[in-house]
Amino acid sequence: MSKHFRLKQARRKLNLTQQEVANKLSIAVSTYRHWEKDTEPNSLTVVERLCSVLGINTTWYITGKHMDTLTNDEKAVIKWLRELSEEKRKAVLKLLEK
Repeated sequence: MSKHFRLKQARRKLNLTQQEVANKLSIAVSTYRHWEKDTEPNSLTVVERLCSVLGINTTWYITGKHMDTLTNDEKAVIKWLRELSEEKRKAVLKLLEK
């Protein structure tokens, strides 16, 4: 299951429209629609806000796994990423995308 599908699934479970989620995040509905279709939020801070609005765990959104199914190495990487400044997280994620 893709991140896009996980967003749609979580939104529907809460009986929210795309417009309602966008309003809660103070973003354009077109931005949110793209997140459900083909793009992703551009920062971990936005992902955390999005997950909070949808009532989902950020780890599940990012990996599709619940925290209790992650290996110790995966948990360590997530913990390390969360401790980085947003600027450093963006740099690391940019490197990983290559």
